[in-house]
Amino acid sequence: MELRGATILLTGATSGIGRETARHLAGQAHTLLVHGPDRPEAVRDVVAELRSLAQSQARVIYLQADYREMAQVRRLAADVHAVTGRL
Repeated sequence: MELRGATILLTGATSGIGRETARHLAGQAHTLLVHGPDRPEAVRDVVAELRSLAQSQARVIYLQADYREMAQVRRLAADVHAVTGRL
């Protein structure tokens, strides 16, 4: 199934299968919302890599939140809503 132009929230994109999935999606015309809980430098590195792989095919946005804190989960939801109307 082709998801061209989808808005996708990626968690776990700093390593392993999450990072490989992010790399694959970066080559397509998506909006990628890359989430990181507490290591902003790791997520920023991934975002920079994805932006270079995307070559303007995908829009890559970094969002930070710790799922253990409900206030941050609510802020993440508000941030997602501010960026896009839906996932």
